[in-house]
Amino acid sequence: MNQRHRPAPISRPGPRRLFCCLALVLLAGNAASALAQIRVTDDLGREVTLARPAGRVIALYGGFDEILASMGLASLLVARTRNVDDAMAPELAKLPAIGTHLRPNFELIAELGPDLVLQMGGRDDAPQGVEALARLNIPVVALSIKNFDELFAAIARIGELTGCPDKAAKLTDDMRAKLATIPAPGPAPGPAPGENRPRVYYEVREQSPIGAGRGSFVSDVIRLAGGENALASEEKFVRLSEETIIAADPDVYLAQRGPMNPNPSDPKDRPALAGLRAVKNGRVYFVDEKTYSRPGPHAADAVAALAAILRGEK
Repeated sequence: MNQRHRPAPISRPGPRRLFCCLALVLLAGNAASALAQIRVTDDLGREVTLARPAGRVIALYGGFDEILASMGLASLLVARTRNVDDAMAPELAKLPAIGTHLRPNFELIAELGPDLVLQMGGRDDAPQGVEALARLNIPVVALSIKNFDELFAAIARIGELTGCPDKAAKLTDDMRAKLATIPAPGPAPGPAPGENRPRVYYEVREQSPIGAGRGSFVSDVIRLAGGENALASEEKFVRLSEETIIAADPDVYLAQRGPMNPNPSDPKDRPALAGLRAVKNGRVYFVDEKTYSRPGPHAADAVAALAAILRGEK
């Protein structure tokens, strides 16, 4: 007698098995979330964690805006400071301004809802600005840049924070390639006898004179261009007298034009400086403040231009 085939009973998972499966799913999700997180230690020693690559960025320093624009990431920026040069980053002109890099409007920043604010960490007021943003629960990363090595490191960190390390690497590679094409400095007109490198004075401000010391970014521009900073101070900005400039007696005199030094007069028309070696030899040059003193993508252009000056080609 044939017996009707009965299907095998369906095994149903018990509560313990269901709990284990759910735990595995949660663990996998947490692991994926942890992998997506970005953790960096900024240049103020603060550990900053982003849940995901930044998609709404505000930079409180014009050089950072220019870095993002040069990486093709201008679309991530949701605001700009008034210090951004439209000629250097024209795609940022239509963004709302949130004050200056020295006096940003923190309330407006909070209203724009950024998931990352980039702050220049090398200024005395940087910690206060960082604390003000942190109180608003806005992730902020402070980056200090005094030379090209620190500039390349900052670009890499910005690439990491935005999830675009390849774009950051390409920008630094392009800048390094440009620096590599600059001819090695040879004999140039102007150095005092026995000196190998032209000594360069960089005028930050004419009124109540300020010069760029060896702790400034522009001092590294001078070094890479084949010159030597005429000021021995390791400070970033050096308040000095005309007598100090006379004692330094530079071979080359660079006077910046820009927000800090809007309309500098020609040193040959300043009675106290008319006897400088640089003035008598016609080695005075007016240069763009943002190109020379702002750490950013255009800094390699400053090195190339200054190297040509020091070689006597300009």
